[in-house]
Amino acid sequence: MSQAKRHARGRVDGKDRFITNTLGLPPADVARESYEYRTAIRQVADTGRLEELREDLRRGEDVQALVGTPWRYTVGLVVVWGLEVAGSFLILRALGVPAEHRPLPALALTLAMIGLTKVTVAATSTPSQPAVPVPPDDDPEPGAPGAAASKGSDPVARRPLSALATIPLRRYLLPLVFGGLVAAVAFARVMGSDAADVPPLVAWSEAVIMIAIACGPSFAAVWLEGKRAPALELARQVALVRGRLRAEQRRVEAAEQFLTRLDRAQGRWTRANAELRAGYGTAYELALATERPDAGDGPRGAGALTPSNGR
Repeated sequence: MSQAKRHARGRVDGKDRFITNTLGLPPADVARESYEYRTAIRQVADTGRLEELREDLRRGEDVQALVGTPWRYTVGLVVVWGLEVAGSFLILRALGVPAEHRPLPALALTLAMIGLTKVTVAATSTPSQPAVPVPPDDDPEPGAPGAAASKGSDPVARRPLSALATIPLRRYLLPLVFGGLVAAVAFARVMGSDAADVPPLVAWSEAVIMIAIACGPSFAAVWLEGKRAPALELARQVALVRGRLRAEQRRVEAAEQFLTRLDRAQGRWTRANAELRAGYGTAYELALATERPDAGDGPRGAGALTPSNGR
């Protein structure tokens, strides 16, 4: 290799070493080998998950507009159970329980009916569609955050946004049985010895009122609870999908911000690289000018401009 070629290659190598020692490696080259960079690229490029969640949310809101919100059914249930308490007092009165001992049994009877109603509605309600298994995302890099938690985990079961299917005949079995018991108590009240001094019309009127107040709220509670259960389940599903959509949007925004910061850092590095290369070339030409034979007896030595000191 000629001296000129060795000199030229040494000049290039010296310039690269000088720039690398001053600025470091390009940020894009450093980030390209990181897990965060690959995750950000995949997150920004793959928008299918985001569109799927948006479609699920839109479909759930459409179904929710048809089913309604659970709050109005909850208000109706509060009113109905208040009437049920009044009916419980009438039943205890018909059974001959003293007035001072009626509050606790009436409250216990009402709470028992509330629990039995919820159990009946839950037992006669089934999801209209089975849960849809969603395969997990790509396996993260070993040693990356969340890799140990995701390894070996089961696929996430995502319940579809739909209401609940009901079985109305089995659902109303409880109020029918309760109504039969109340009717038996009312009939015993009318035909008992205590009703001898009461006109028949008044006795039968009290019996009808007791049956209506005790059994009517029971049927209404089952109906309202049957309407509230799918509305509540659908509201829970919509809230879950909305939370997943927000989390996915935050991940996409974080990935975009990471790539934006990386682009800005790469731009700053490119500009600084160009400035250093231009300054290094100027200093090198000045150093050569001082070493030429026709340069005269110019200053040489420690103060001269050389590629090694960049002066």
